[in-house]
Amino acid sequence: MGWTHYISIEPISFDCLYKEAFSEFLKNCLIDESILKNVIKTNKYYRFHIDTYGENDKIKLPNGKYSVNNDGSYFLKSKFLKNKSFKQALINYYKSNGIFIKGPEEYIKSDGEKTGKWIVELVPSFVRKNESF
Repeated sequence: MGWTHYISIEPISFDCLYKEAFSEFLKNCLIDESILKNVIKTNKYYRFHIDTYGENDKIKLPNGKYSVNNDGSYFLKSKFLKNKSFKQALINYYKSNGIFIKGPEEYIKSDGEKTGKWIVELVPSFVRKNESF
């Protein structure tokens, strides 16, 4: 007589998968507090770049796998970077640390072609207030 194995298969909701991809990518976009303190102390801008070209657009989870939706499609960094709630989450984090955020914005070539390269610029809040435009 052999063993009988029972496997429970529970569908994972889109919301759960979306939140997992959202929070993982957001963590990757949050700069360490020691760097933020240095930005504030030195009164300088800090820029970081996000590459979403080709395979780089897929969101990788801590287990090394890519975040996949129920329909088999990948959650993409470029979609989150265009998402207002994602940008608001970035603003909330950096604002609480005294940093103003510009972007994320995609580099676009002069002929209008998208590059898959994004920039996020961090500026100490007090610099922004004192700037004259």
